[in-house]
Amino acid sequence: MRAVPFRGGPAVPGRPGTPAFQIPPKARESLFRALGTLSGVTVSKQPVEDAAGRPALAVYEARTEDNLRQELLIDPKTHTYLGQRTLYVADGKVTTKDTLVRRTALVANKVVDNHSLRS
Repeated sequence: MRAVPFRGGPAVPGRPGTPAFQIPPKARESLFRALGTLSGVTVSKQPVEDAAGRPALAVYEARTEDNLRQELLIDPKTHTYLGQRTLYVADGKVTTKDTLVRRTALVANKVVDNHSLRS
């Protein structure tokens, strides 16, 4: 079998500046739905807020280490990655809103031809 490089698809409609190589929307949705079927993986039913204030669905492994839960934050409509957050949990459950330890947000991405063009 010969490896063929991915050439990409069209840019995401309505999202100026999105790279043409992004995963098509229907494929992202399918991947997101597949996450929820994995053993030990939970997808939040209620939206949470990312560091930029946007609504997001949290995807996380039910098992925690050191009472910390790492969550990937996914846009509930487009199923794109928005960021992540870390929560302190007691007995496997988040106790209050004060349990937020860290969060990040991806607010922009782009493809450049040269590393000096990064901003």
